[in-house]
Amino acid sequence: MKTPTDPTPAPRGSILDQMTEQEREVFEEYLVNRGYPAGQRIIRQGEQGDGCYIIVRGTVRVELAEGRGGADTVLGYIEEGGLVGEMSLVGLPTRSASVHAETDVNLRWLSAARYAELGKTAPGVALAFTRIVAQDMAQKVRQTNTRLAGYISVESSPAEAKAMVERAVSARSPYASQWAAEFLSDVPKDTEIVDTFLAGGINTVCLVADSVLASIDQYIMDLAAEGKVNRWVVPSERSIPAVAVGRWLATGELTLMAMQNSGFTNAMDYLRTVMLTHKIPGIVMTSWRGFDAVLDDSEPHILVGDVTDADNCNTMGSNHVYGRRTGVGVIHDVRAAIEDAQGGNLVCVRLSPPGFTRSYPLRTVPDDRIGYLKPDYYRSMVLKKGRPFSQVQGEPLRTREEALTSIHEEMKLLDPFYIVGNGFNPRAMQALRLTENTFENAGGMGSTLAIAWGAAKSNPHQMFVAIDGDQNAVMNEMEKVLASDYPENLYWYILNNGTGESVGPSLSIPLAPWHFDLARVINTRNISPGSFKAPRINASGLKFEPVQARVLAKDIGNLPAQAQLARQILAIKSRGR
Repeated sequence: MKTPTDPTPAPRGSILDQMTEQEREVFEEYLVNRGYPAGQRIIRQGEQGDGCYIIVRGTVRVELAEGRGGADTVLGYIEEGGLVGEMSLVGLPTRSASVHAETDVNLRWLSAARYAELGKTAPGVALAFTRIVAQDMAQKVRQTNTRLAGYISVESSPAEAKAMVERAVSARSPYASQWAAEFLSDVPKDTEIVDTFLAGGINTVCLVADSVLASIDQYIMDLAAEGKVNRWVVPSERSIPAVAVGRWLATGELTLMAMQNSGFTNAMDYLRTVMLTHKIPGIVMTSWRGFDAVLDDSEPHILVGDVTDADNCNTMGSNHVYGRRTGVGVIHDVRAAIEDAQGGNLVCVRLSPPGFTRSYPLRTVPDDRIGYLKPDYYRSMVLKKGRPFSQVQGEPLRTREEALTSIHEEMKLLDPFYIVGNGFNPRAMQALRLTENTFENAGGMGSTLAIAWGAAKSNPHQMFVAIDGDQNAVMNEMEKVLASDYPENLYWYILNNGTGESVGPSLSIPLAPWHFDLARVINTRNISPGSFKAPRINASGLKFEPVQARVLAKDIGNLPAQAQLARQILAIKSRGR
């Protein structure tokens, strides 16, 4: 037998024969020769894989540990030209079976690191090999299905066959659980994915459109037309988490936050500064463009897929991120993500295009359905919600405290709940102790209106008031939504002192005309830097219940306690109606 360093050409009949000569020449530069004597283990079941082998000479034996009667089960033999361990390259790093050298063998080794490098330096060659891997995996799945079918009598009913698999899974058989989750079912339809979310109790989707998810969105649109789901479209992914926070505050329910993978970077702002800061649960669903060149050989998509994969894991934590680039087991992953989010966590599930079938027909939007802005609606909202610019400019400047007090006096007969934006306004609002019916947001610049809008849409029987500073107002995006969808139970106030730091010298962008149209602007007096005395939001001031707040804050932290108490107050108010 040759040593691992001997250069060994691929055998005739090798899977590499499916490559062109030029592709093979490039590909073989990334391979390393290895040799194993008969009887030696090459791959151990359960270990983390970091590459695959191409068999050049000899035969290997594939075994499953703890088979029937406690003995190892031989799954089959793979000979010259075959491939073993390839699943570690496509998102399934845990080895599902052991591989032994049945005879002396020569192998070519491709590490996961070199495979990733190949995708960057020679994406066309990487695509050719990935297609070979996909075909090889499909053939092995068919062989596995045939083998497993042999364990079930032809007279067995479908229910009996299903029960056998469920018994194996419930007995915590690692192989059975993995096999059932990944290979038992067919590739699901787009409608099945949506129906799985509905079955999990999630009936509201806040989204930005994405071509990969187009058929899913078409189905959601039709369900929304039938009154079965809420479909809320926002200007960009940045606002989606804030809207989801508002729904959670108002109802305690989760929102499906849908977006393309490149948009996740926009959403990271409020995912981190609002949802994670206050420990508010949620579930993000992203498409996954650039799925390892299996079907998408666009290098920009592949690179963006790598970046957003890192963003997903860095934001949520890898144990709260679901979905493989191969798309295998997507329904299982959706169910696991729902359960994780309902357990109080912020999670992400990725839908790779190979993982589902686009079965729901797309339709052209008819001209009479296009959502042109209705001037009469806009004018009616301006009369109800805004204050004329000339009126605001003619009023004397007020202190921040005077402005907040006047808002409360103006609105208190409507029994509102206040969402107070990031900065000095929430600190002043809490220090004034005007009402405990507040969520003083200590993160997420510009998120106030999106939170309040999501809350108002979710709980139409409760009045909500959003209070922003001018810097928060110009960073907000949701005035685009208010122009055509302004809930009757929502009011927006802006305290305008013309500076970006509230108590500093930085001049901010002046408010635009639509701010005066859609919000009640109050011009406030600027004060000297360093003169603002209201303490930062902390447990001692939460909802005017120091003992309760301190106990809760000790367990989960000050800001999560503040959000939980706000949610509890809204729940009590809802039950009282």
